[in-house]
Amino acid sequence: MIKDGWTITADPYVFEFEAVRAYADLEAEPLLAAVNNGRRILVEIKAMVGPSAIHAYEEALGQYQFYRYLIHLTGTEHQVYLAVSEEAYHNILQRDGLREVVALSRMAILVINVRMEEVVQWIEPATIEP
Repeated sequence: MIKDGWTITADPYVFEFEAVRAYADLEAEPLLAAVNNGRRILVEIKAMVGPSAIHAYEEALGQYQFYRYLIHLTGTEHQVYLAVSEEAYHNILQRDGLREVVALSRMAILVINVRMEEVVQWIEPATIEP
């Protein structure tokens, strides 16, 4: 993200709402103030590994939705992104059946080239077709 012109402003980002305390992996904002306009994003990084890719996605989706609800309840202006490797994106999130669930969830995704440590694709919910 730093190579894309973002500054990490919290690692992790702490949500506090009433008796709830939760942690997103990162909070970031554009490096250039002219681009910023107060925009901040939260990034949840998921490796999507383990015995079941479907279960890994279920957990990621639940956490993603939970953060969206906390953003709504706390009144912050963050956009949540799920960050996954290129391999996880193509082999799991683009799998028949999951592609449609990803689209319906309106999930924003950052596809990361792990070897080069850079974002290769920003996928906004409106660009994902079920």
